[in-house]
Amino acid sequence: MIVPVKNESKGIMSLLNELSTQTRQPDEIVIADGGSTDDTENLIREWSETSSIPVTLVVEAGALPGRNRNLAVQAARSEWIAAIDAGIHPPEEWLESLVQAAEAHPNARVVFGRYAPVIESRFSEYAAMTYVGPSDVDRRSIATCLIEKGVWGEVGGCPEHLRASEDLLFFKRLDRHQIPIAYSLGTPVRWELQPSFLKTFCRFAVYSRHGMRAGLFHDWQYRVTLQYVLLLGFIMAGFLWTGWFWGIAAVMVVARSLRRIAVWHHSSSRFQQVRAMLNPFRVCGIAAINIVIDLAMFVGMGQWLVRDAGSESRKTPSASLKSSRSCRVSD
Repeated sequence: MIVPVKNESKGIMSLLNELSTQTRQPDEIVIADGGSTDDTENLIREWSETSSIPVTLVVEAGALPGRNRNLAVQAARSEWIAAIDAGIHPPEEWLESLVQAAEAHPNARVVFGRYAPVIESRFSEYAAMTYVGPSDVDRRSIATCLIEKGVWGEVGGCPEHLRASEDLLFFKRLDRHQIPIAYSLGTPVRWELQPSFLKTFCRFAVYSRHGMRAGLFHDWQYRVTLQYVLLLGFIMAGFLWTGWFWGIAAVMVVARSLRRIAVWHHSSSRFQQVRAMLNPFRVCGIAAINIVIDLAMFVGMGQWLVRDAGSESRKTPSASLKSSRSCRVSD
């Protein structure tokens, strides 16, 4: 099992304790630390002293998520590797359900688990509807999966130069190499969302900048940019001709919220869907989060344009030759 971390002192103990209570115990836990400046490394060492699960800690200052994942896979001794991130809360049967899915699909070389948001407030509820979606739909996440170790080398691992979007490029490599994939129907892991507008903005600005660096403009930014060109066109038309165009612009904004509510409640009855859509606070809350994410997207695009557009935008994983230190902190 691999866990990439950096400055995760607030949540690493919770994750390790949850991994230690799995109904199917991992053979080992390999943690790759990208140079934490908080107490993460010490907490891992302390936990490993009393753990019955062997723990390997790999530390490389400045390593980004893709590099951390590659280092962890290199240090792992198992043929199959489960991957999870800090900030994720796995149920006790998480690992067992991934293994069962792999056994049920013997041709699969990658098994993806399900994930669901931790909903603790109205904000997190609306955020979940805005950018997470329902947990009963098959989706890919590198933070809940089981991968045959040979696949990692076969597809070239994760890109190492990105702060975000390295997982999306990894998935594209799986598709390019036609790696057989299966999905687990087990209980989803729980994913902690950003708790405020500001933190949501900052996180999505990072996603946007590195999505541009990854060459994924057409996967996200292109579509949203076209929507805003159309939206601004209607707003300008309202000034130049008639205010009816402002109404069309408002309908566009509301329609995005309604679509997300409908997707979230896709397995509910039609009555429940309509009832959810008629909640004005929910519609406005989702619209507000949508707009914050869109603004963050444009800021990220601007950061890419200023900082990255003129430099080399793609590197291979093997391009990183930083030194790292690895130690097996328990056996």
